[in-house]
Amino acid sequence: MKKHTLLITILLLICQLTACSIKAKHPVIQEATEMTNKQVSCTLKQFSYYGIDCIAATASSASFVDGMSEDFNAYDLTDSNDNEYVLILTKSSKEFIALLHSDGELMCGLIDNHTTPKLFEDK
Repeated sequence: MKKHTLLITILLLICQLTACSIKAKHPVIQEATEMTNKQVSCTLKQFSYYGIDCIAATASSASFVDGMSEDFNAYDLTDSNDNEYVLILTKSSKEFIALLHSDGELMCGLIDNHTTPKLFEDK
């Protein structure tokens, strides 16, 4: 019985240490957006579909996010080829809304004139 208790204790300790040592899958995005590891992981799946390897993330300065609803945050992303994108997340839960090229072309997600009114005014 002591062997089983010791074995279970060691396994629990290993699991706990492993869980504590897991880092964000992409610290650049996590630091800029305050997304959780799970949210970053889901967002990276969207990026991988388009071959985007994000190396920088900052609050967006794209003109089409001016006047954007207070419910959303936008972030400028730069990949390893110096391509620029805009990531839109909900402000409260940091959930993925959309990924756009820096010129405003929607790559994936859903936006409307409530999310980015300036983008719809120009068209």
